Amino acid sequence: MVTIYPFKGLHPSDEAFKTVPSVPYDVIERDEAAAEIAENPNTLLRVIRTDAELLDTDPYDDAIYERAKEMFAKFKADGLFVEDEKDAYYIYRITLGGQTFTGLVSCVSVAEYKDDTIKKHELTRYEKEEDRTRHIDAVSAHTGQVFLLYKDGGDVLATLKAMADAKQPIGEFTSKGGNLHQLYRVDAEEEVAKITEMFSAIPNLYIADGHHRAKSSANVYDRRLAENRVTPDAERFMSVLFAHDSVTIYGYHRLIRDLAGL
Repeated sequence: MVTIYPFKGLHPSDEAFKTVPSVPYDVIERDEAAAEIAENPNTLLRVIRTDAELLDTDPYDDAIYERAKEMFAKFKADGLFVEDEKDAYYIYRITLGGQTFTGLVSCVSVAEYKDDTIKKHELTRYEKEEDRTRHIDAVSAHTGQVFLLYKDGGDVLATLKAMADAKQPIGEFTSKGGNLHQLYRVDAEEEVAKITEMFSAIPNLYIADGHHRAKSSANVYDRRLAENRVTPDAERFMSVLFAHDSVTIYGYHRLIRDLAGL
């Protein structure tokens, strides 16, 4: 059965919700990230795509990961990030195309990733895997989540929606694409216990996206264990969990727009 964990989340401060959020590190090219950073110096891309500010440096050079560590510390020192005082779960809502999707941000177990309680369907590429391994280890934080699905027996999603409906979001922003993102904190002990209990009855989780982030998290645990510097935080990684029947899967087709004279 699945084990999930609440955690003391590090999230943008009130005003920073408008400027810090960014696209994931792996959906933007280096030059595009550089342009985004030039436009918005508070973007998280300065932490997760530090190669965009070190354009003359090999993207896998040690300096890239040292810069990520420095920028992460700077964001905290500048008050762009705040850490919650209590362990909590976080309900994440995204509204796009007239539909609202509700997920749960929690930590999940590296051990359950290894024993296949958390199911995979992709192989990983070494260079991408090693890049995120070094990033996570340098920053000592999960700056991107793994997207997981769970089979809902009928009450989990309804319970999460009811909890969110009873609260005000701790932050929200609208992306350039016009999608509304909202984050709700759940830190009342009885609600935290209820969520943990509901997921303990679920047999498996399924990786929808983030195979490299998940594998890299397991790699960080293994390395820190071998070096005798493992902590409970390294035994877990951050994920966002959605009910399997509440998501929409779109085609991933490639379109040829120009035959280049052929």
